[in-house]
This record gives sequence, C-alpha cells and structure tokens, in this order.
Amino acid sequence: MQSNAKLNITLPKINLQEYELGVTLRTGFFGRVRVGKNKKGNYVAMKIMKKSEILRSKQTVHIMSEICILSKISHPFIIGIDGVNQDEKNLYLALELVNGGELFAYLRGEGTLDLHQSM
Repeated sequence: MQSNAKLNITLPKINLQEYELGVTLRTGFFGRVRVGKNKKGNYVAMKIMKKSEILRSKQTVHIMSEICILSKISHPFIIGIDGVNQDEKNLYLALELVNGGELFAYLRGEGTLDLHQSM
C-alpha cells in the first residue's frame, strides 16, 4: 500500500481497540462493512478490506484515491470518513453510518429515478 504522505491524506488514525464491531451490513469483493461502536457511543460503518484482495486485483490506486477523495470532501450527499487504520491483513475505514443502503443498489432495482424521487 502507498503511504498517506504520497497522497497528501490528512485523516486521523483510528484506534481499532476503541471500536466494538457488530453486525455485517454488506459484503463485497474486498471485504465487508460492519457496524462499529466506539467507546463514546458513536456508531460508524467500518469498512474492512482485505489487503491481499486489493493487491491481487490491482486496485491499490483505486482504493487510495477513494480514501483521498473522501478525506477532502464535505457534502451532505456524500458519506463522510472519520479515520483509517490498517493491520497486517486488513485496511479499515471508519465511515459515517447512514441508514437506507447504497444508492447504486437502489438504482439497480429501480432503473431510473423520476424528478420527485431525485429531490
């Protein structure tokens, strides 16, 4: 994995021991997203990605770009990122927890949105 300094990412490093992981919200190609609760009682969506899968599929730049973009964007329609960490096997992203599921999954089922749905 590339270092944070090369991509100019200014995200706090989360302490994984401060999070209790709960149910799995979604499983994907690189890993899964689980509910996380920190010691302050705040909930996050903990995205846990297997480094071996990221490297095997040659998606390192893609994943690091995702982290870089999320670290620099603040918009009410885009999930916020609280911090990152990694261990020997996994990369961890603490993301804003929002109920309702993925927009992409919704669009796959709906096809298109009319004007009223998009507002």
